[in-house]
Amino acid sequence: NADVALEVLDQHPETPLRRTDFAAIQCNWEPKSENLRAIAKQLNLGLDSLVFVDDNPAECEEVRAALPEVTVIEMSGDAAYFPSLIEELHLFTPLDFTAEDAARSQSYVSQQALTQASGDPGNLEAYLESLKMEAIIRPAGPGDLPRIEQLFRKTNQFNLTGRSYEQAQLEALMNSSEAIVLAAWLRDHHANHGLVSTLVARVEGRCLILDNWVMSCRVFTRTLEQCLFAVLLEIAKSQGCDTMRAEFIATAKNSYVQPLFGKLGFTPLSETSFELNLATVELPQSCIQRVESF
Repeated sequence: NADVALEVLDQHPETPLRRTDFAAIQCNWEPKSENLRAIAKQLNLGLDSLVFVDDNPAECEEVRAALPEVTVIEMSGDAAYFPSLIEELHLFTPLDFTAEDAARSQSYVSQQALTQASGDPGNLEAYLESLKMEAIIRPAGPGDLPRIEQLFRKTNQFNLTGRSYEQAQLEALMNSSEAIVLAAWLRDHHANHGLVSTLVARVEGRCLILDNWVMSCRVFTRTLEQCLFAVLLEIAKSQGCDTMRAEFIATAKNSYVQPLFGKLGFTPLSETSFELNLATVELPQSCIQRVESF
């Protein structure tokens, strides 16, 4: 029962975890698979990012059957071995760890409030304005390389082409006069989300070609893409470009970003390629203020 469980989290003197330690809570008598779907939607995550741990074989089987994408760990036997069982699976061992990873839980709290507001477009716009969001958008520097590589490697929903880059490739692009590597940081009054979006583009003649663009799912619906795209337009015009070209390569998980080019004013050249006339494009509107530094 939710009231009983939440009372323990809020008030019991010996409870090591409080309600605020959880990014999402689903506490009811619905099937576990339905609650996992709700959590994935609430946190804007793919189901394959979730791990379900339970000591009830029937609950584990229900989740396996309904959600094969979810990793299920059935706990049985001596509870003293449960921690080592989790550790041996290495499901929570990151390949690397960045400042953005440390701030992830705080970002999820902010995302919950945004999800609640997004049902009403008028309310959503007012809520976005109330966040007082600020962004830094600038050419990436050497210190940004680990996080940028991580974003290209791990981001799958907002990912235009699926292309990723090793740090050596990114460094070479950053040092090239014909390439552009942009990085975007975002904060609001709930959280400092860190470096959450990046793109790679190149200039060929009078055309800027967008090679790939990724953005963390933790900052969807905040109009950061409009803010970042406005900066890219400014750069393209300063480079003497009069057109911009991009492509969308469908993957198993990036359907979210498929409508992006239509929203930004691109004209489709084919099913996968798009072009923008920079002479007629209007700057996209965003609820985010650009600032020099945090």
